[in-house]
Amino acid sequence: MKTIYTLKATTLALAVTLGMGAMSAMALDAYETESSPATNDWQTPLAAEFSKLDTSGNGLVMPNEASKDKAFNKKTFAAADADHDGTIDQVEYIQYKSGTSS
Repeated sequence: MKTIYTLKATTLALAVTLGMGAMSAMALDAYETESSPATNDWQTPLAAEFSKLDTSGNGLVMPNEASKDKAFNKKTFAAADADHDGTIDQVEYIQYKSGTSS
């Protein structure tokens, strides 16, 4: 009888562990889809453009870095800077360049 309880407890623990692992994997997939700007094929070239402009490598394009792209001047930089923090992150860059910004 003790063996049955041990087997049930082990099975339950294994099921809970596997279930939690599956939920974590699904949550990670959802996070990567929502937060990774370069998830679609059409976005990849824009992500590469962003990386070229981000000469400091900090994940943000500053006004002096953006000026290397002929498409950016003070007005267009301000339009791309959706959160108005004085920098353009990769998501803002892709949204602005693809015309999907709000």
